[in-house]
Amino acid sequence: MSSALRLDNPLSSPDYKSDPRYLALSHCWGVNGIPISQTLTKDKLEQWDKYIPENELPLNFKDAIVFTRWIGVHYIWIDSLCIVQNDRDDWERESKKMWKVYAYAYCTISSTGSADANGGCFHERSPLQQFPCHLRYSKRATLSIRAKADTYNANSFTSEVDEGPLSQRAWVFQERLLSRRIVHFGAKFLFFECGTQFASEVITHAVKYVPTQDTDSKEARRAKILNLHKCWFELVAKYTAAKLKMESDRMVAILGIAQYIQGDSKGLHYLHGLWQRHLLLDLLWCLKSSPTTRIALPTPSWSWGSVNGEI
Repeated sequence: MSSALRLDNPLSSPDYKSDPRYLALSHCWGVNGIPISQTLTKDKLEQWDKYIPENELPLNFKDAIVFTRWIGVHYIWIDSLCIVQNDRDDWERESKKMWKVYAYAYCTISSTGSADANGGCFHERSPLQQFPCHLRYSKRATLSIRAKADTYNANSFTSEVDEGPLSQRAWVFQERLLSRRIVHFGAKFLFFECGTQFASEVITHAVKYVPTQDTDSKEARRAKILNLHKCWFELVAKYTAAKLKMESDRMVAILGIAQYIQGDSKGLHYLHGLWQRHLLLDLLWCLKSSPTTRIALPTPSWSWGSVNGEI
C-alpha cells in the first residue's frame, strides 16, 4: 500500500470491476472552520491529483488516515478534501448525494470527542481506565491504584456519543443515521455502532437490537403509516435541535435520510420535510420556542423547513 496521499477516482479506472472499499470521516469543522489552505480548491486540483501534503492537514484528518491504513483500506472520503470548496456547482452536485457516501462506506470514522478539526481522533486519557498501577506487589499483598468503578457506566455511550460535541451538528445527524457501521472515537472511550448493535472497548459483547415480528395485515399496514409519521418527527425534533452554520442547509442536511426512506417506493412521496401519505398529521408541527423569522429559502410556509428553531 502506497504511503502517498492523493485524490483519486477509482471508478474512472478500467482496472476496477466493482466499487472499492472505502472509509468516510464524520467530524466537526469547528467555530472558525478549516483554513482554506487545508481544503480542496480549484487551484489545488491538479497538484492534489498527484500528492496531498499530509503533514499540513488538520489532526482529525491525519488520525483518520492513520486508522484507515491500520485496518488495510486504501480509500477514505473526507468532505473538505473531496468537494471543491470554492466551486458552488460542485457543492450543489455533491451535497445532494452526500448521504450515499456514508450509506455505502465500509465504515464511518467518527471523531466524536472533538469540537473542531484539530481535536484529533486519538485522545490522551488516564491509563488507569484500563490498567491498574501496582505501587507495591508481593506474593501476599498488593497495593494498587485503579480508576473509579463508575468510570465507564451505562450512560457512557449517551454522554460520549449522543451528547458529544460532534452530535450537536445537524449535518452529522444523517451521517450517523445512514452509516452501516461506525467507530466512535470518544474523548474517553472507543465505541462501535451499527444498525443492529453497539459495543465498546469495555463492553466487547455487543448489545443487540432485536426487531419485532411484522405482519401484512390491514392493521399492521395502518400501524406502519402512523409509525413512519411518529418516527419521522422524532428524527425531525432531534435534527432541528442540532446546530447548522448555514441556515440555507436546513433542508439539504436531512434530504439524504428522506431519500433513503423513500427508496424506490411509489407509495411514499416526500414534500419539503413532510410525507404526502400522512400530510394532515405531518402539518401538525410547531416550534418549541418562540416564533422566529422565516428562512430566505424557496420552502413553502407550511413546512417546518421555512423557519429556524427546534420543531
